[in-house]
Amino acid sequence: MKKPSTWYAQRGSKRALIAALSSCALLLGACSTNTAENSSKQQESTAAEAGENVASLGLGDVDTLLALGITPSVFAAWVEDSDSPNGLGPWAADDLPKDKKPEVLYGTGTGFTSEHLQKIAAAEPNTIVAVNAQVDEDTKAKLEAIAPVTYHDKQYKDWQVPWRSQVESVAQAVDKKAEGKELIAKTEQSLKGFRDKHPELAGKKVAIGLPYNGQLSLYTDADGRGALLEELGFEVPEEFNERAQDNFYFELSPENYDVLESLDYLFILSYDNNEDELKKNPVYANLKLVQENRVFFIEKQLGNAMSTPNPLSIPWSVEKLDALLAQNTTS
Repeated sequence: MKKPSTWYAQRGSKRALIAALSSCALLLGACSTNTAENSSKQQESTAAEAGENVASLGLGDVDTLLALGITPSVFAAWVEDSDSPNGLGPWAADDLPKDKKPEVLYGTGTGFTSEHLQKIAAAEPNTIVAVNAQVDEDTKAKLEAIAPVTYHDKQYKDWQVPWRSQVESVAQAVDKKAEGKELIAKTEQSLKGFRDKHPELAGKKVAIGLPYNGQLSLYTDADGRGALLEELGFEVPEEFNERAQDNFYFELSPENYDVLESLDYLFILSYDNNEDELKKNPVYANLKLVQENRVFFIEKQLGNAMSTPNPLSIPWSVEKLDALLAQNTTS
């Protein structure tokens, strides 16, 4: 199967392909080096003191900044240029002021090129936010020469930062900690609304995966997609998390598809018709959950939103997932 060119494969190496596809090139996989939380504690109020000129370099960090009322001068896009004219997903497009046109950086999931760095420097930011990003030591030095940088909490691996921590780090970087807490509370209400509406789904075993090269790449609860499903009341089997070891996904070949029978529901990321080969596989077709219509196909935009959970993408994803579940149960 041809590798799709969506953002899910942008996140570096083979993992980038798997994590990315979810929104980064076909599989947005990621690897990585732990990063420090901040280059300097003094940066917490830099944006407020010097005037807001923020560079947003983490995938999805721009959404949180927009939710906080800050429009970055330059930002890394979580989508491809062919998917969005302004670099934002549909869940965030309305939050961009019509009189603002930030510089958009595409393809940063696999690293920051010299061209990216030139554009960042040209924007002359006084604060750089790179929370949901993978930044090597060389790039860190170059970014920190431009402005103070906020990275993700060092207890988390790259691409495995919980959305609450992402919001807290971004909000702290722009001196809006109180507003960040409010965003978290508001977002939690959206999740609670879904759980209250669907008590029958509480504890149901689920998995979300991406068909790729004749296999299924299944995400754990360390990934945004798996984590979001758990926040909605579902449960990713611990066996799946263990299979991935320290990664956020693991690959499952057709001869092992029988492990999927332990699931109540299966979500499949549907990008560029990549599910066609899966549907033709007799092992998959004979699974009980397939025959009983307990498989949900996630279109690209929804998959992208789930990959980068934040205060803008989560409510949007909840609404779309609710509609998808209703459609499957009535069809």
